[in-house]
Amino acid sequence: MSDRTGLGKRIHELRTSRGWTLEQLAKEADLTKGFLSQVEHSKAHPTGHVLLAIARALGASVDWLLTGDSEGPVAESARPVEVPPELAQLAIDKGWSARRVFQIVGARSDLLARRSDKARHATFTKKEWLDFVSRIEPYLDDGD
Repeated sequence: MSDRTGLGKRIHELRTSRGWTLEQLAKEADLTKGFLSQVEHSKAHPTGHVLLAIARALGASVDWLLTGDSEGPVAESARPVEVPPELAQLAIDKGWSARRVFQIVGARSDLLARRSDKARHATFTKKEWLDFVSRIEPYLDDGD
């Protein structure tokens, strides 16, 4: 009998439904296999940042992982990342890597996910993108 409950059970079920091993999920989420095993068995609890990494790796919504109460594990169908022209030009001007640009786009998307469609689809100027990046800089990976 398994001692998996709630969050751990949903992570385990989604991982195995994708045919992934713990090692594969650990690599995708940049975590250790041992820690993920503890989470799946409800012996460890991930921080918000770690939970977001797990959700992204599995292509699931954080809400579904936490509660199981949404329509399903996937927040919305996968779609290509769209880099706004203003951000693309700023990235060229600043010499940012594609990885950094994707982190910025992802951060904006994560922050605006619960706002109205109008706010979600509002465009930023280059100056607004630069201000946004300066505010989230401490939270970006140093892979640039």
